[in-house]
Amino acid sequence: MKLILDAMLGSLARRLRLMGVDVLYMRDEEDKDIVVLARETERWLVTRDIQLAERTAPRSLLLRTTDPEEGWDILLQWLREKGTRFEPGSRCSVCNTPLITVDPQEVMDRLPDSVRSSGKEVRSCTGCGRLYWKGSHWDKIMEYAPEEAREDGEWEEEGGGAGGGGGILGREGCERRRGPIILYIIPGMEGACSEG
Repeated sequence: MKLILDAMLGSLARRLRLMGVDVLYMRDEEDKDIVVLARETERWLVTRDIQLAERTAPRSLLLRTTDPEEGWDILLQWLREKGTRFEPGSRCSVCNTPLITVDPQEVMDRLPDSVRSSGKEVRSCTGCGRLYWKGSHWDKIMEYAPEEAREDGEWEEEGGGAGGGGGILGREGCERRRGPIILYIIPGMEGACSEG
C-alpha cells in the first residue's frame, strides 16, 4: 500500500514509515500538486482536509479525528483490512527510502560506542545516509506496532525514537463510492467508516 499524507499528519507519516509502509509526506506542497502526485503515483491520500480529500476521491481517506492516537488506530485497521504487510525497520523514517544492511566497519565513525562494540546489525538509508540499528527505542516502537509486526529487537535510527495504538473499522466496501472514505471515531465503537 502506497500512501501520501499531507502536512497535518506528520507524526502518522513517521510511524507508518517506521512500520515499513511507503509514505510520501507532503509538508510544504500546494494542494494541487498533491492531487497530481497522488493520481500519477496511484497512491492513497490520507488527510484531515475535506476539500483535498474530495479532489483525490475515490483514492482518499479523510480522518475525522484530531487525536493522533485515534487516527493511528483507525488508519492501522484500514491498512490491515487492505492486506498491508508491516515490516518494521525496512524504510527510512525521515525520507522514506528502503534501508539496506551495511557492514558496521564501514560506518564505525558514525556509530555510538555501545553499538560499535555490540556486534549489532546496522542498516543505512541510501537516500539520506541515516543509520539504523537494533536499539533501545524498540519498546516504544512496539507500543504502536501492529501485533503481526512485533518482533524481538528492532531498528533504532540515529538520534531518534517514537509512540502509539490498535483499532477496528466497521463497514465493508467503503472504497467503492465516488467520494473519499471518511474515517472517524464513534463513541462506544473503536472506529467506523462512512460515506462523505
